[in-house]
Amino acid sequence: MGSFTGHGRCAGRSTTRTDDAYFQEHGWTRVPTVVQIMVTTRCPMTCPHCLADDGTAGRDAPDAVISAVLDGVQEAGVEELLLTGGEPLVREDLPALIRDLQRRGISWSLNTAWSPDKAQRRAMEAYPPGFVAVSLDGPEAIHDSFRGVDRAHARALDAIQWFSSLEGCTVTAGTTVTRHNIRSLDRTLHEVAASGATAWGLHLLVPEGRAAGRDDLALTRRDLKGLLRFTARRRSVFPVSMADELGYCGEWEPLVRDLPLGCGAGRAMCVVLPDGEVVPCTTMDRSESAGNVLDRPLMELWTEGFRELRSWTPEGRCEGCDYASACQGGCWLQRRRGTQCYKDVWQVPGALKTAASVAVCLGMLGAADPSREPATVEPADPSREPATVEPAPVTADTLESLILAWYGEQIPDRGGRASAGILQKTAPNTGVVPPGALSLVHMVRSGTLPTDPGERLALVRLATGSGHGSLAFDALLLRVATEAALAGPRPADRPKALTGAIEETISAISDAANALRVRIFEEKLDPYLARGRLHLRHRFEMNKACRPPPQWLLLSRDTSEERWGGPGDATPEITKEYLARHPWGEHLAVSFRTGKGFPKTSGRARFKPFHPWDSLQVPGLGRQAPGSVSTRSDPSREPATVDLPTVELQLDSTKKTITVALHPGATVTWPDLIRAAWDQHPDLLTEQLLAKCYMDLDTPAEPLLLPAVMAHLAAGAPGDGPQEGDLQRWLADFWLF
Repeated sequence: MGSFTGHGRCAGRSTTRTDDAYFQEHGWTRVPTVVQIMVTTRCPMTCPHCLADDGTAGRDAPDAVISAVLDGVQEAGVEELLLTGGEPLVREDLPALIRDLQRRGISWSLNTAWSPDKAQRRAMEAYPPGFVAVSLDGPEAIHDSFRGVDRAHARALDAIQWFSSLEGCTVTAGTTVTRHNIRSLDRTLHEVAASGATAWGLHLLVPEGRAAGRDDLALTRRDLKGLLRFTARRRSVFPVSMADELGYCGEWEPLVRDLPLGCGAGRAMCVVLPDGEVVPCTTMDRSESAGNVLDRPLMELWTEGFRELRSWTPEGRCEGCDYASACQGGCWLQRRRGTQCYKDVWQVPGALKTAASVAVCLGMLGAADPSREPATVEPADPSREPATVEPAPVTADTLESLILAWYGEQIPDRGGRASAGILQKTAPNTGVVPPGALSLVHMVRSGTLPTDPGERLALVRLATGSGHGSLAFDALLLRVATEAALAGPRPADRPKALTGAIEETISAISDAANALRVRIFEEKLDPYLARGRLHLRHRFEMNKACRPPPQWLLLSRDTSEERWGGPGDATPEITKEYLARHPWGEHLAVSFRTGKGFPKTSGRARFKPFHPWDSLQVPGLGRQAPGSVSTRSDPSREPATVDLPTVELQLDSTKKTITVALHPGATVTWPDLIRAAWDQHPDLLTEQLLAKCYMDLDTPAEPLLLPAVMAHLAAGAPGDGPQEGDLQRWLADFWLF
């Protein structure tokens, strides 16, 4: 994991605001906002991605180097001194160092992957760090195998829990995402949310140290696209953000970070190596050094060093790039290896260039207690000896368990007030836990939902009217309503009252969700626009520089004026335009066009979206003889006939088209359309599912595959097709708005 700082959380004089003008003029801060000191390169672990390993493992920073650094930090009034390594906690004299920090009044923070011993805990209790970042690579088997040490995972969780108990200490979990743990991110989210950490930072591999030759660890472009999408969507569940190794993310910046990228290497921060050499960021390459603290004072080195970094101008492939002024070359560690540009990963047309796209990501769910359902464990890093772990059964997909676990905590207090402030965060005007919501959640968790579709729909309508503000909860309601329609009678055999109940229920969910989206926009996004597009500082920040960026770097013209609109734009018009263009649940739309038996229209030749709240009135057979339908085969098994009205449905991911026959005169809802496709084309849809092309993080939802996924799960995910964990993740993303 790359270095992780907590600037802004520690006490001390602030250079942040007073240095804004200086930074804009000179390109660097007068005083570093963060100074890191690599107090040791020793470590009990053998992580394959370690930046600190340069073949000289086992070196501690001598007292002379530490003293020189502390003198410089104290004299300059640096806001944060970050102790890093190696593993800082292996230093036997760490308690003495902490006491020296206390005597000097230096605010400090810590990067670690270990649990402190008793002597270190006593010292930290007397003078706590303001910020601690603890590395967590994934579930136990993955983490321990990656770190090369048994019980490393248990020590990391113990560290998070203990540091969280210190007064004034903010704890963040950090994960370096590699090809071997990316599939376990949802399960890692469970552990992070339950650990006591207040935030989660996702890092990319940097080809430094041991990682320089580990191409097998690096993410593919497809993985990176999925990681962006994962981060943007899970930020509504927990404070998760992309660290700066990914560099500038263009239109995705406000969706994956609290502050736009501002790489501080040599401009707002520096790193002191164990031998006293001062480098811009975490690298052991001494050719980048500004000098040695044993030869010259730290502030003299800071003032006169890193000139090339501070005067960076676009060159090479950066020259002429439209994003260069905002990107500023991206992450310096990546740039020196030629891996800094990810424009092909994040650059997207149109859809994200509207203000309210942020609202969808900001307001789905405040938080949850995911400590209940045990997660499955992915295979360990294959570069090491694999650990033998018996996978735990998955009883609910990740999103659902996050939602249900929190609601389940409220069940004993039926009708009472929420025990935590989570409900108020998502529904500030409703402090009372809605009984209808609790009843439904309790039944989903316990598997006691009524088998009768009408009774299920009645429960959903009761919960829909509870007034609880959560798009994730609305998604759960839609899921229950959809399953009721899929499991009930076919449209041809369904009583009219049940058809009306399905339409009414889904429409009520949609109305509640759309009203909430407007409120999310007004409460979450309008304040940003009202501030003149200025970001507020949050308690979890993912920049190494960790300072409000200068105005010219905040959002460049392409990402400010195009996405957020010009200065004269009125917020209501932006809201209305976005909500009309991107309706709630748009990713669940089925592409369809009417076929035989439907009146011809000008748009007949084009596929149109059929959303969850839509319904379709199927024409009757007109002058056909009354017995013409009954003499045909069962329309649920027989594809289109000349006598039955048909629609053409398209799988968006493969553009395969299937023809579905509908019962004449029926009202067809969204789940009815999906069910009809499955009833009439089970082999084709199963074949599409088994192709495994829908299991990746960056693949959009494919509604026509929903029954195939559910059937495959019910059968225990047999054969060589997608495994249960992959299918559960597919469902998690499918129902996530």
